[in-house]
Amino acid sequence: IELKMLGGKERLKWAAQCFTKHHPEGVVVSPASIPPRISLLLDRRAAGHPFIIHEIVKTLFSKNATGDNSGPMVKKWFTGRIELLNPNVVSLRVTEAMAKCALSSYEYLRGRLQDVAKAASVMPQFSPSMVMDVLSDDTPWNVMHKELEELVRIGLLAKCKGLPRCVGSYWPNDLKVGGSYEFVSELQQCKIVHLIPTKLQENLKGNFERRMRTVDLAAVSIQTQWRKFLSLRSEEHT
Repeated sequence: IELKMLGGKERLKWAAQCFTKHHPEGVVVSPASIPPRISLLLDRRAAGHPFIIHEIVKTLFSKNATGDNSGPMVKKWFTGRIELLNPNVVSLRVTEAMAKCALSSYEYLRGRLQDVAKAASVMPQFSPSMVMDVLSDDTPWNVMHKELEELVRIGLLAKCKGLPRCVGSYWPNDLKVGGSYEFVSELQQCKIVHLIPTKLQENLKGNFERRMRTVDLAAVSIQTQWRKFLSLRSEEHT
């Protein structure tokens, strides 16, 4: 079943409907009543996918929200207010249903686009040249650009506002078009990383880090940030 991805306001409205169905039943929850941390979690993990939003809300009320017998993460009051019982929302358990749904669009990709997605998944933001360097192949820049645009059309990736700081010093060709990309869902990105065999993960990350070492000292800060990003993602969605 292919479900339409929801925009910013629509996903909050749908989340509010999902909250409304939980006990006490019949008590309406408005989008404004959803705590900001939960809204951010929905954006980062579900990225507008209605089924994943539904699963996240259900898990928030589960007695195993963060682990066995950990208790629920939220409480719904008779006023429609949603109280956050545990502020550490990133610890919310990822159910098997969420994981399968997050990978559904990836699994339908042809082989080459899966390779591109895997290479891109080891970086938080990336440009065509960055993915080419991680893949270490001879793909022409315009072909890689078209492949990334195809992943945007499919809904796996989205355009981001700009290239990360200092990228212009070592990938200057990408500035001609100004295109950079990121995964729509961080959960989806992490699950794709987990599909990569350990040795290939090491090779892909090693290719990226070797290229990072060729840049000047101005890029050291972003290199540190990206290593931290990869470390956090490997812990967050296991």
